[in-house]
Amino acid sequence: NFPSPESGGERKPFDFQISIRNFNILGGMALLNERTIDIDFSLANLAGVLDYQGPREVLETHIRYDGVFDRSGEGKLSIPYTLSADMNYTRATLLANRINVKSGASELRLQGRINDLFNKNISGKLECTGTVDVPFLNYFFTKETFAGKADVAGFLEFSRGYFFTSGNTASEAVDFEGWHATKVTGEYAYHYPEKRLSFRK
Repeated sequence: NFPSPESGGERKPFDFQISIRNFNILGGMALLNERTIDIDFSLANLAGVLDYQGPREVLETHIRYDGVFDRSGEGKLSIPYTLSADMNYTRATLLANRINVKSGASELRLQGRINDLFNKNISGKLECTGTVDVPFLNYFFTKETFAGKADVAGFLEFSRGYFFTSGNTASEAVDFEGWHATKVTGEYAYHYPEKRLSFRK
């Protein structure tokens, strides 16, 4: 649990900077809001500025790091990425003013809100825009073949055991399993846990 600071008159904002070249936690455990969770976490080139505004109970963060989404325990390819973000945290709510995530030639820009960040009721909704390198889908659909790039604009929402994203996409050319299409535009949607991807013009 994260208690609020004791009141004691007006205080100056608290801020500091961090910089870490490599940081790894393997096979670790943490106690978070009285729940034990397993941790496998790896990042590099971490840099950040944190500013805590006591009277408002707001932690402003500006961070950047290189990370890996480790899926080796599931027998799947891990996904390297770079994240940079400007966010505010207050009362278990994360306000994402700007989150940029880049993996290979794909890059997404996100903005929105995540509620109940540190408990099982976590949920969020974020607007997203960006460019997706279509072969990135091979991380999730390993037997199919993809080629091309596409611009996307839409939103994503999630909660425990649930993920949904929907929006519009446009591409000069896309290849899928030997099928070639040009000037592609349409609407996409992906549902989890159903693992269902749909596309329509």
